[in-house]
Amino acid sequence: MKIRVGRSCWAAMSCVWIAGTNPVSAASAADARVGVVKFETAGPPGIELPDVGKLLADRIGTLGVAKIVGPAELAAAADASPSDSTVTGLASSAGVDVIVVGRATQIGGQLSIDVRLRSGKTGKPLATYVGEVGHTQQLAAVVETLAGQVLDGTLELWANAHPPEVSAQEPEPKPQGQKRPFDNDKPISIKSNSLEASDVEGRRRLVFTGNVRVSQDDVNMTSNSLTADYPQGDSQPSEMIAQGSVRVTQNGQEVRCDTGTYKRVAAKLMCCGHAELRDGGNRVRGSCIEFDLDGAKVRVEDAIINIVPENTGSGDS
Repeated sequence: MKIRVGRSCWAAMSCVWIAGTNPVSAASAADARVGVVKFETAGPPGIELPDVGKLLADRIGTLGVAKIVGPAELAAAADASPSDSTVTGLASSAGVDVIVVGRATQIGGQLSIDVRLRSGKTGKPLATYVGEVGHTQQLAAVVETLAGQVLDGTLELWANAHPPEVSAQEPEPKPQGQKRPFDNDKPISIKSNSLEASDVEGRRRLVFTGNVRVSQDDVNMTSNSLTADYPQGDSQPSEMIAQGSVRVTQNGQEVRCDTGTYKRVAAKLMCCGHAELRDGGNRVRGSCIEFDLDGAKVRVEDAIINIVPENTGSGDS
């Protein structure tokens, strides 16, 4: 079993997370399916400790994983050392590859977070990650580091179970002149400078601020802030609202606006406020631009169109 020590960062018992760069790419993260059990807690009487298991599950869910099942959905008792059979049972019922258990212990002004990664197939321990939170560090950054380590450990397990296949066949050529349909079921990866989590009417709401970057399939979006609503038990947001300097790119096209609303199930994006669609040298402006991310249809309100004619090469010599 591996022991890995996370960096120490924490300033107060805050639910504001400072996100950084995760070394695992969104494409690799799409292979990860993780379940997180409610963490055990230990501390002085009368001191309320943060819900580390819930915070950790929320953070893992923003890293573009295929599936994340949090403590509320697993509905398992807080236990840092469950039996192997308990772990495999939880993993089987949740449809995940690994189960994360752990303990948060406060002694004086120090909070110690002990995260244990267990195999969903055998129930055996895979790795332990430790985060120490003191007076001058942020709980947010510790949770972020631990989330990245859990993801790395999960991907290592997945890679060992799925060795690359060697094939002598030449790859099939890609069809020319055809665009691949947008896949709205692919995991969504979200990065930002900070993140706050809350429960709103039975949904999990995550609010990202500062240098927000979102990617799903071949669509990338940046904005100043982003609000994402996750239905109960769902690891993917049902709706995301981006605000401030919104920029969306897909297949060489670019959309800019003040506010962008993405409906994941319908795969529709509505951009409003100084909306502009750019395609090469062409420009379409309007109060709102609504389009299907599969490229099937675009609707522009109060449209102003500027089309740059193609250069045919003919003209006066």
